[in-house]
Amino acid sequence: MFKYLIAILVATTGFGELRNFQIGSISYEWETLPNYNESREVFMNAFIDGYGSIPLEAFNKSSREELNQWIGVAFDEYYFMNAPQVRWLTAKENGTFVGCLAIEMEKYPEEIYLAQMAIDPAFQRQGIGTAMIRSIIEQESEVSRFVVITRKVNQAATEFYHSLGFIDSDYIHEGYSKEIYTGFEFKR
Repeated sequence: MFKYLIAILVATTGFGELRNFQIGSISYEWETLPNYNESREVFMNAFIDGYGSIPLEAFNKSSREELNQWIGVAFDEYYFMNAPQVRWLTAKENGTFVGCLAIEMEKYPEEIYLAQMAIDPAFQRQGIGTAMIRSIIEQESEVSRFVVITRKVNQAATEFYHSLGFIDSDYIHEGYSKEIYTGFEFKR
């Protein structure tokens, strides 16, 4: 599937063999915990950009500043949770952090939850997110179900997951509301 695959390295994770790889100038590396400042900056930029055209009422926020603070707190809470079952796939162009995908493997090997993904807006629509998700699906061939949620108002995310073969699902991650979020799954 990755015709431009240049290098593959094996990362020891205790789960499956999660392999690092490179496509063109982008290197993809599995990490237990990525650099906080780099990953937070990309996360903030991606979500601020992605949520920019969505009305504030959809987030129950009164200003963009309040929304941005909420996005930062959401990242910090997830980053510092760093449970042993969380792995991060980072994308770097010539060493510069441009994206990440955090996965939770609590129910491994039956299920993997795609928890957080953010691609720097300057690098979006270049196949980085697609490469990340296709990679985890290919590498974890014994996993039968991959799940993800997104806000119902995030049409771009919905279209993205559908384009990768995810279907609408009644899945909802613990602690999230079905009124606000929608679930998707990819089954083998």
